[in-house]
Amino acid sequence: MDQASSLLLADKTSFHIGGKAQAFVKTEDRDEFYLRAKEADKKGLPLFVLGGGSNVLVSDEGFDGLVLQDGREELEIRSNISRDYVEVKVSAGYEWDSFVAWTIDHGLSGLAALSGIPGSTGASPVQNIGAYGYEVASYITQVHAYDRFLQEEVVLKPEDLAFAYRSSAIKQSIQDAQASDPVILGPTGRWIVLDVVYTLEKSPLAEGIKYAELARELGVEQGKRIDSYKVREQVLKLRSQKGMRYMPEDRDCWSAGSFFTNPVLSAEEEKQLDPEAPRYPYKEGFKTSAAWLIDHAGFHKGFKLDDSGAQLSTKHVLALCNHKNARAQDVLHLAHHIQNGVMKRYGIKLHMEPVKVGF
Repeated sequence: MDQASSLLLADKTSFHIGGKAQAFVKTEDRDEFYLRAKEADKKGLPLFVLGGGSNVLVSDEGFDGLVLQDGREELEIRSNISRDYVEVKVSAGYEWDSFVAWTIDHGLSGLAALSGIPGSTGASPVQNIGAYGYEVASYITQVHAYDRFLQEEVVLKPEDLAFAYRSSAIKQSIQDAQASDPVILGPTGRWIVLDVVYTLEKSPLAEGIKYAELARELGVEQGKRIDSYKVREQVLKLRSQKGMRYMPEDRDCWSAGSFFTNPVLSAEEEKQLDPEAPRYPYKEGFKTSAAWLIDHAGFHKGFKLDDSGAQLSTKHVLALCNHKNARAQDVLHLAHHIQNGVMKRYGIKLHMEPVKVGF
């Protein structure tokens, strides 16, 4: 479908918030997709590449530029790289959870614990999506992308992607100051993902269970490998209970999922953390729970300010929801209020995870 017209972005996001785009194009062809992006840059037209719309907050004024969406759902097994592993190449427009289900159906291990995460496959390396102790960075071999600075297609390898907690070089590229010929980046950044290549184990068993909560719900010890279907089923159940699996009939799901990332602390910062706060070793430091900090700072499930249409989910304090005709500013006002409260109580700054568009 090629729809070069204005569009109410509230209809394309899980928040159900956002004004009109100046132009909206959804393509089903790979070449046309990146040629449209290239054309927008040549014209100096601000560009926003929309995935599944599950991790964005669009302003009430909308976006004064081109919103481009990849409509392809293409998938191929590229090669058997060894007896035990295989590479799978997936188009950016492929729905993430449908891809996870496909891998399990085809006896491929690695992604079961990432079931139920809304959005597109193309967003997976941008955000370095993760859950229950797993990060997608562990499985990505290559990212095929359109480089807006070089104006050509490039192949990014893990060492190029600088994966970090819920971040990557792609996500950080909005602030890239090293371009010799700057372009109007907008909320998309230097690289536009075209396809992602994953390396997955040929096994019906999921990787060893990392999180105690998931192991407990599955009735197994941490580290044990069990059938991927069982892991997927339990993860989907847990995400549904927490309102972290998008279901449009449930207003608790009119959100961007986790609105704040879990703070990563240095060893010195961890010593200053409240003794009762959870902490988990993470690379050279520690990670603590944003949900715990929010709840213990006095912002409980269902919390809202005055008569605002934005409030915390009644299922999980990490989700800020559009419960009653909320505006984007309502969501941001609530977010800032919570950030200030947590900073005042614990001296820790919470960072917003969704991409802000049109602000």
